[in-house]
Amino acid sequence: MIEVKWDFEGAELDRDAAKAAVEKILNFYTGGLAGITCPTHGQKPGLKVQGRTVETLVVSVEACCQTLLDRANDRIRSISRRDQE
Repeated sequence: MIEVKWDFEGAELDRDAAKAAVEKILNFYTGGLAGITCPTHGQKPGLKVQGRTVETLVVSVEACCQTLLDRANDRIRSISRRDQE
């Protein structure tokens, strides 16, 4: 399971709408990211959600080191390219 951290910056964010939006993102990337672990630390990547409104939410990958971050981002780019074809 991918860990998701929520960092809301304001009260105006509709948390239910934000969670619904992020669930769509998670459903898209979970399969690809689930198999990735850090070869050094054994950790899995996580996601961090930040923003004030659903329109301005930023979802970023968190990792224990640069190697894991690079692997996760490479996989996301790969999945995104396949989805656009």
